Amino acid sequence: MKNTLFLLFLCLSYISSAQEFSVELFFQDAAGNQDSVILGYDDNATDDIDAAFNEVNIITTPYTTGLDVRISDELKARITYPIPLTPTYHTKKQIFRKDCPTDFTIHAIDIVTDHWPVTLTWDNSLFNDACRNGTVFTSISPGGWWDTSSPSDFSSGFWRVQLLNQTQVVFDDNTYYTGASTPNYSYTSDDNRVVSVFWFTFGNESQLLSTEEEKLSNVVVYPNPTSDEVKIDLGTINLEVDTIALLDIHGKRSNVTLDKNNVIQLKQRKSGIYFVKIRFKNGQTLLRKIIKK
Repeated sequence: MKNTLFLLFLCLSYISSAQEFSVELFFQDAAGNQDSVILGYDDNATDDIDAAFNEVNIITTPYTTGLDVRISDELKARITYPIPLTPTYHTKKQIFRKDCPTDFTIHAIDIVTDHWPVTLTWDNSLFNDACRNGTVFTSISPGGWWDTSSPSDFSSGFWRVQLLNQTQVVFDDNTYYTGASTPNYSYTSDDNRVVSVFWFTFGNESQLLSTEEEKLSNVVVYPNPTSDEVKIDLGTINLEVDTIALLDIHGKRSNVTLDKNNVIQLKQRKSGIYFVKIRFKNGQTLLRKIIKK
């Protein structure tokens, strides 16, 4: 009888903690510090802390030295308009409510480190599924997907990675900068740590690109690196350019013009990393990183 009860207890424990799908994301900063989080989904999960899936709320735990990565609702609560809310959770594991194929909740991933950039690694074979082949990790604040930029864009050119297509990405901090249109990329914690916020969502690849955006992704800026000029090859897109801006690594912006050959002159610019930002008259924008020798 005791053996039967013990086996029943083990079965119930397994059922309570198992989920339909989960993946571990591994992070490492420039100093070699490592951390990870687990994300997944299940029909029985909620978007809050679920003890049944072994999720633990660590919101009262101070950030550790080195690298600390968490899933939280901290930034979302802080920027709620017009009255900020009180954050409710920080966790290392979050199992989402399943809402296949494109309506999964977007969750924030908070990263604290003094040693950027950070490298993210994962097993991309886990995303070859119609429910999650469009899963993304991104530096762009939800609501601006995908035609805006972010602080990480200006430092390392990172804005989005589709987890099916790669196994690793290196990215820089997402800390608010003076030229940004919104500060909704980072915050200062109660223990005075600067927290860069990124976002993750499961989903089908249909959530990623419209036909026009697919064409935008094929726009080429060359030669790169360059010493004198770059040419913008717009390919087959049927959009009218509104403005073109050049931004330096600190976000300082200056408007530039294309000549009749779609060329931007850079002879008078200092050597370094720049970003060409093209805004089209339909409201879409395109960002390309260039290196001036």
